[in-house]
Amino acid sequence: MLAALRCRGPRCVPAAVPAWSPWLVPSRGRKSRHDPPAKSKASRLKVPPPVDPAELCVITERYRQHRLVLSALRYWRG
Repeated sequence: MLAALRCRGPRCVPAAVPAWSPWLVPSRGRKSRHDPPAKSKASRLKVPPPVDPAELCVITERYRQHRLVLSALRYWRG
């Protein structure tokens, strides 16, 4: 402890901190949202897929029935 207190200067590292300490390990993974896109992806336009109105109507009705059945089961179990 006393040696760590006596140590001064930029090259002095306390003995309690290992050389591979977590804040010194480079992170690998996803880019942050503030990083620019890659050159190959810069001109790509993000367009959502087209929605078929008939299919949307069928899916909406099936989802409504599904929620109705689940709420009935929750109420019956309740």
